[in-house]
Amino acid sequence: MKKTTYKTNWISDKTRFSFDGMFSPKRLIYNFIDTNSNKPSTAISWKKLFKEFFYTLYFQDHLLKHLYQPNQITICLTKNLNLETLSLLSLLAHKYSFFKLRQPENHNINLDFESNYLLNSSLNELNLLTSKICLLIGVNSRYEGSKLNLKLKARFLKGDFKVISLNSLVDLTFKNVNISNNLETLKSLVEGNNLLCQEFVNTSNPVLISNSNIFKRNDSFGISSMLTFMVKCINAYSQSNNTNLLNILNSTLNEVGSANYNGLKTLTNTDFNRSSSVYFINNSFSNSNIKKLLNLKLLNYFYNSKNNNKLLITQGNNIEEKLVTQLKKNYNFQTHIHLPNEVFFETSGTYINTEGTKNKVFKTVKSLGQGKSDWQIIRKILAYSEKMLFINNLVNKNKITYNCINNRHYNNYIGFQHYAVSTITSSSFQLLEKTIPYSFPKSKFSLKKKKLFKSQFRFWLNDFYLNEKDDTSKFSSVMIRCSKLLRANNTNFKF
Repeated sequence: MKKTTYKTNWISDKTRFSFDGMFSPKRLIYNFIDTNSNKPSTAISWKKLFKEFFYTLYFQDHLLKHLYQPNQITICLTKNLNLETLSLLSLLAHKYSFFKLRQPENHNINLDFESNYLLNSSLNELNLLTSKICLLIGVNSRYEGSKLNLKLKARFLKGDFKVISLNSLVDLTFKNVNISNNLETLKSLVEGNNLLCQEFVNTSNPVLISNSNIFKRNDSFGISSMLTFMVKCINAYSQSNNTNLLNILNSTLNEVGSANYNGLKTLTNTDFNRSSSVYFINNSFSNSNIKKLLNLKLLNYFYNSKNNNKLLITQGNNIEEKLVTQLKKNYNFQTHIHLPNEVFFETSGTYINTEGTKNKVFKTVKSLGQGKSDWQIIRKILAYSEKMLFINNLVNKNKITYNCINNRHYNNYIGFQHYAVSTITSSSFQLLEKTIPYSFPKSKFSLKKKKLFKSQFRFWLNDFYLNEKDDTSKFSSVMIRCSKLLRANNTNFKF
C-alpha cells in the first residue's frame, strides 16, 4: 500500500479563538430604515425593505431627470467579498450604467501581470531550499502571514540562510539583520551603493518579499519600478535563474480576486456629490480615506452638494455610529437603510489567496437573525431592478465589450487575433512585438511620473488581535483580553 502524506498548515491563535465575535450583542442582525426622525428604527421584512429601496431609487431617478441632474448610485466595495458577489456586482454595473463601483482606499497596483501582486514561484519549497538570502521590505511576516513566517523560520533553522529586514524592529521569532525602515536605504540597495549588494550578487536565488500596503502610498509606482529594476540587476549579475524574485504578501481575504476583477477607482468627494445614493458593502468607516473625506468636509474644504435627499445604504455586521452619524450630517443623507449580512463562518464562497490559489469555503454555522449572504442580497437587488424602468440608464450595456485599459492589454488583444492560442502563456506575450505593426505615438500618451518620498515604511498592523481589517475579532472577548495583555507587556500603558 502507498503511504499518503498530508501537508499540515498551522493557524494562529487568533484564527482559532476569534469566532466568539460573531455572537457579540453589538452585532446587527436585523435590517432597519432610519429617516432621521424622532421615531426609533424598527426591523422590517426583507420583502418590504427591497420594495422601499427600489421605490426610493425609482422616484429619485424620475425627479432628478426633470432637474437635469445625473442619477448615480455609488457602490463602495472592500477586498473581502467573494468571487461570486464580485461577478454579480460586475453584471449589475454593466447592465445599469448609473451603478458605479468604487473602492474605499487608494490602491495603485500594476495589473499587467499577476506576478506583480502575488507570492510567486520563488517561495516554493525547492526554490526556498536553494535560496541563501531573503530581503523583507516593510512586511511583518509573523503577524501578516503566519504560514509564510513558518516557511522562513524552517529554512533558517536548516542553516546557510540570511534574512535582511528593511522594517521597524519587530520580533520575527528568528534572527535577522535590520537595516532601518527608510526608503533611502532601499534606494541605495537598488543603486548598488550599499555593502549588502554583494550579498545578493554572490548568493543563489535571493528572495524579495513585500506587502500590498506599499501600493497605498502615493509613490507606489516609483517603489514598484525600483523593485523591478532591482530584480533585473540581480538576475543579470547573480546566479539566479528565477525571474519572479519579488513576492507580494496580500493582507486581506480576497485582495487578489479583487485585483483580477479590474482596477477600481477610489472613492472621492465627487462621488458623494454626484450620487443620489451611496451603498457601502462590508466597509469599515475608520479607514484613512473616508476619515480624510469626513474631516475635510467638516472644515468646509469641499463645496456643498445641491442634492439634499440622498439615500445611504450599509451592508454589513456592524456600523460605527459616530462616523456614520458624521457622514449623514456632512453629506445630507436623509434616509439610512441597513442590510445585515452573514459573517465568514455563516456563508459559502470562493476566494483567491495571496499565492493565486482558489479556495472554496463552506457554511459551518447557521446564520443569526435576518442575516443573508452578500451574494443573496445582490441577487435580490438584480432581480428587483428588472421590474423597474430607469430613465437615466442612458448606456445600453447588454454585451460586455473589451475594455482597453492600457497599451499592453491592447497589444495582447490584437495579438490573440493573429494567433490562435488555447492558453495564455508567457510565450504568447513574447510574440506580440513581431506580429503587431501598429504602435502608439509617444506624444499623445504620457507615462506616470516616478516620484519617491523620504517617508518610512509604516506598518498598518498596530494591533494583531484587534486590527482594522477584521470585523469579527473587534467584538471577540478573547481577542480583547489578548490585546490588553499584549499592550501591558510590550508598552508602558496599563489597563
